[in-house]
Amino acid sequence: LHQAIKELTAASMNNPFIAQPLYNRALARYRLGDISGSIADFKQALTKDASMIAASHGVSVAQETLTAPGTPVDLEKWSGVLPS
Repeated sequence: LHQAIKELTAASMNNPFIAQPLYNRALARYRLGDISGSIADFKQALTKDASMIAASHGVSVAQETLTAPGTPVDLEKWSGVLPS
């Protein structure tokens, strides 16, 4: 996932008007436990595509995760949103 984050960062810089690389980087950060980083990426993705419902959902789930520190990352909350 660390390599994916590097590649998605480059993709985001090369395609500054596209939200998808930021969204995917947010998912990778979330899976690695970087919840604050994932929230920042989800929000940045939403600035590029306000209609990206999955990014909006990501912000909600990640913020909920932050309110319960020490709780393992629950990927089940991503039902129907998180790619397998």
